[in-house]
Amino acid sequence: MNISHNHIEHSGGLNDLYNKNNNLEIYVPKENLNLFRKKYSKSIVYAVSELQEIDKNIYLTGQLGTYLKEQALFLKTQSNELIVIVGCCHPGLEEIISIGKNIANIKGIFGGFHNQRNFSCLSEMKIIGACHCTQHLDLIKKRFPEEFREIHVGDSLHF
Repeated sequence: MNISHNHIEHSGGLNDLYNKNNNLEIYVPKENLNLFRKKYSKSIVYAVSELQEIDKNIYLTGQLGTYLKEQALFLKTQSNELIVIVGCCHPGLEEIISIGKNIANIKGIFGGFHNQRNFSCLSEMKIIGACHCTQHLDLIKKRFPEEFREIHVGDSLHF
């Protein structure tokens, strides 16, 4: 289980899951380690401070940002491209995408693009899936009409 950052809409569902099955492995930004270890004491909680491969073709950026610590998830596809999954992008799209490019070419990005205004770093994406806290949806749709997908909780994505 990856927790991008410690906002209730990104970690609140963990309570119900933990109550049904506390045999979890939870990956959190380093800043949140003690909080999650205390709250989910029967699970294994890992602090991620830098880029780390947590399983074959699954990576976490580690803790990014200054004001609010957040991490993103990278999934490498069978075609050796990356899918980027973000929480709110508080550290910025550019920083997250830059880290991903060190692993492989990025096929697409999904998640919330909170408070982002510069979308030039998305120009090489084949798929841009925006949800949750994304601001400037109309701007993204206009600039990337073929690549843009508005996504929602419960959607299935296949690559």
